Amino acid sequence: MSDPLKDPSEKSLIAELLDGSAGWGLRLIMSFASAPAFAGACGVMVHLIAAMFPQHNRGGGAGVRPDDEMAGFVFGGGALLYLLFLAWLWSRGKTGPGRVVLFASVGTIFTTVLVAIIGVWIEQVVNGDEGFLIAADVLFGMFAVIMMWLHAYRKFGRGRPKINSSDGTFDVRCPTCEYRMVGLSESLCPECGTQFTLDELLGAQDFRKTDMRTTPRRATSLKKDLSLTSHETKAS
Repeated sequence: MSDPLKDPSEKSLIAELLDGSAGWGLRLIMSFASAPAFAGACGVMVHLIAAMFPQHNRGGGAGVRPDDEMAGFVFGGGALLYLLFLAWLWSRGKTGPGRVVLFASVGTIFTTVLVAIIGVWIEQVVNGDEGFLIAADVLFGMFAVIMMWLHAYRKFGRGRPKINSSDGTFDVRCPTCEYRMVGLSESLCPECGTQFTLDELLGAQDFRKTDMRTTPRRATSLKKDLSLTSHETKAS
């Protein structure tokens, strides 16, 4: 029996993640929550492989003891899949922030692979104790990854200015494809074909918080911008 108090337009968690309507807070929680799930799945996979293939079982007949190299390969593959999942999760819906997060995710994958390749090269080429060089390799990789995600967080959390610097007009964009919807007589995006109501279109704009403060001066500026846009459309 359906709940009579439930809003029929309310989406499920899976639906919000799939169509990209989930907010950044929900995506952030999902990012952290999925990490142990991926790690647990890798642990199960390592145990199953060691149990099914004797060459990867160091325990022999005394039990299942997975081989270290196989375990490292499985967990490394799981880490790459987790980063791909993050890229998918954060690239849904809003194209602008999604591109930044997707760049950080791809950059993290590339940096991880590069650090691993350099570490293997150091082990094969350097004679003696190569521990300090491998540690430096990992630390430089960590620095690069942190800087990429710091840039993504700065771009994603800061938002964009309300006024476009190129022409000084109100910068309304399509929440789906980021097409600039200035000078249009209807709230239908000509680029992707998505239809919005005016409250949906304005409510989905990712403006900077400082630009969204309600003051008489800002309200007058907003009305002026929208009025100029309407007059320009009628004149054309």
